[in-house]
Amino acid sequence: KLGIDFTKLAKLAHSTGKESLSFYLIRYEKQIVKKIPFLLQVSKFKDALEIAVKGGDPNNINKVFTEILKQELEVIEVVAQVPDGLRHLRNYAKKRGVRG
Repeated sequence: KLGIDFTKLAKLAHSTGKESLSFYLIRYEKQIVKKIPFLLQVSKFKDALEIAVKGGDPNNINKVFTEILKQELEVIEVVAQVPDGLRHLRNYAKKRGVRG
């Protein structure tokens, strides 16, 4: 086991303009808690949401929704592309007292 920090490598690649290499590298990061912040930082919201939903941790899912909303993106368009994304968005909204 080499202990390679793929998130660090992905950040370095991204900062030097090698976006496709950075996205290739981040796929190999095993820790979701490192992968999601990187994807949010580089505005890959759909990818971050897919990983969060697959991981199943409501805290990670809510973090992604919060970041999507901060960016004032078309939330439904992003979320609808992710399996089970709309269900999780409803739960997120309910917890915040938003009625649909």
